[in-house]
Amino acid sequence: MKYRTISDARSHLPGLLDQLDEQGVVITRRGKPIAKLVRYRDKTPAANHYPLRNLPLQMDEGFNAPLTAPWEALE
Repeated sequence: MKYRTISDARSHLPGLLDQLDEQGVVITRRGKPIAKLVRYRDKTPAANHYPLRNLPLQMDEGFNAPLTAPWEALE
């Protein structure tokens, strides 16, 4: 875990945000921890725009069999 003073964190905040890892950074004032800066993780599930994607697909055995007379399918 990284420790930064409050003045260092204030002056280098954009770079500090880019370097955040899973553990985060502890901000200190006069050597005592006062805050912990961690990366935000959204825990709400994303909307499923493809609800049928995970359903099992079953086809009849003769699905890929050639047609005996191609024009029968059009009748």
